[in-house]
Amino acid sequence: MLRFFSEYSILTVFLVPLMVVGFVVLNLMFPYFEITSEVDLGLWGKLTNVNPILKTSLGGFMILLNALLINFIFNTQKIYDKVIFFPGFIYIVWMSLFEVMYNPDGFLITHTLFLLLLNQIFQLNQNEDGRKYVFNSALFAGLATCFHPIFGVIIPFLFLMVWVLRPFVVRESMILLIGFTIPLMYAVTAMLIFNNWYVWDFKFDSYSFQHKSLDVIAVGVTSLVFFVISFIGVQAKLQKSSIRFRKLTRILWFLFFFALVIGIINMFLFQTLENFSLIFAILCFFSVFAFVKKPLSTFTEGLFLLIIIASLLKFFIR
Repeated sequence: MLRFFSEYSILTVFLVPLMVVGFVVLNLMFPYFEITSEVDLGLWGKLTNVNPILKTSLGGFMILLNALLINFIFNTQKIYDKVIFFPGFIYIVWMSLFEVMYNPDGFLITHTLFLLLLNQIFQLNQNEDGRKYVFNSALFAGLATCFHPIFGVIIPFLFLMVWVLRPFVVRESMILLIGFTIPLMYAVTAMLIFNNWYVWDFKFDSYSFQHKSLDVIAVGVTSLVFFVISFIGVQAKLQKSSIRFRKLTRILWFLFFFALVIGIINMFLFQTLENFSLIFAILCFFSVFAFVKKPLSTFTEGLFLLIIIASLLKFFIR
């Protein structure tokens, strides 16, 4: 499978958008996820009476944009020894299992900003002035927090990531805080002007955890298996890698655990599992290395094919 995406790049360029269109059309024809007419944009408020077809089409477009961003970051940073479009494809397949792809809200925009943040962090270099990239990454983090306030817990992770690639500089730390704060100031100002304050809708009822469907359990188990196999593959790669690659890998691990924290917080405070989808924006970078060496790659390919089949069959079996 990895060979196909590395040797037949022309075909895969067309395959990635076709997969997105296919999933969106299938959900419109055989609804698995209900599409609402409301869009929650976090601190920016809510949009109502949105056309469902337009809404789900925009969700598909955002997923495609995120997949292209993932491929761009993966290839420009030379994480693999060839130019491939596999990471974005993995992201699309995983996201097809989550409602946020078909019924998008501010959290899907957060996915995009999360990837833009990662791209800026990866531009940092120990021997060059990093103020521009530090400010941009913090700005994207602040914007993401406006669309999904829980995202604000990224602040300590953001400092850690900058310090992995750069020595500690007081001015850069101040710039980071300023960049993060600017979007929040605009959001608060908008709330003051329109008197439309954001309200936390906490749900501490444990009832919903007792009635989770089998597909949620299946996604959790398969993603855990992928995580373990990917970890093994990355560790093997690290033994023959450059110092730069090791630093980038450390940043990806920071963001992976941050995404896990986001998912756990939302699970307990808001009784939703949708926010665990942010994990796959990072896991797809690691998952490539689960397809590299046999015999693990054979098992991984078989498992991933089953996930693709399940992601399509869910529309017909309910």
